[in-house]
Amino acid sequence: NVTSLTAGTANIAGTATAGTLTATTLNTTDLNVSNSISGAILATPFPTLILLDLKPNNTPGGVFSGNAWIARVLNTIATNTITGASLSANTVTLPTGVYRVSWSAPANRVNRNQTVWRNTTDSVDVIVGSSEYANFDVAMNVDSVGMGVVGISATKSFQLLHRNQANNTAADGFGIGANQGIPEIYTQVVIEKIR
Repeated sequence: NVTSLTAGTANIAGTATAGTLTATTLNTTDLNVSNSISGAILATPFPTLILLDLKPNNTPGGVFSGNAWIARVLNTIATNTITGASLSANTVTLPTGVYRVSWSAPANRVNRNQTVWRNTTDSVDVIVGSSEYANFDVAMNVDSVGMGVVGISATKSFQLLHRNQANNTAADGFGIGANQGIPEIYTQVVIEKIR
């Protein structure tokens, strides 16, 4: 196992698999591979947590009403390789570290809307999502997206919150289903522990 490669050029002549080459830090100007690299070195460079609002085929995203900050549904962990990270009741708990967070959250027929990534432990909005307009007279999903980096020095809890201008009390305010015979995915959050 290699914990650090700092050479100007790293040459790997054979096949390097996850079991053979483990690099915690790779500081190199050029990395030349003559055959192949396989395993987690390419698939997941950082410990990652992927969260979804996953629903059965043709199930709408839910009612979006209240003209207030509402926690988006996160009901499925697609991947979790961050030790100590968890999901419960739409709330994400993360241990000490630095995280890159990105998301998308659809809205339908609610006019102006926006998302925020909120540290609910300290009641602070730490990343602000994009400002969007989902015309109340036109049925279509419009995603508020966000991305940013958050550092925490102790375990904290977070939620993705969404606010609208015009209440959509129909079941599809948080997204219209695609009805393609496969599960519907609405909110998506990707969290990478980068330090």
